[in-house]
Amino acid sequence: MALIDYNQYIVDAGIVENKQKTLELIKTQKEEIQRMNNVIPQIKMRIKEYEANRKTIQVYLK
Repeated sequence: MALIDYNQYIVDAGIVENKQKTLELIKTQKEEIQRMNNVIPQIKMRIKEYEANRKTIQVYLK
């Protein structure tokens, strides 16, 4: 009987550990998404700047 209880304890501990690792992974992923959301507007601004520069260069080349 004690062996069964011990095995159940190991299973329960494994579930708790996996849950904790999953929660940590979710937190890390949320942080990464937030960083990307902060970078995307900067990238969009750079694209607009490059487009404006390209149009300016085309005017000079005509």
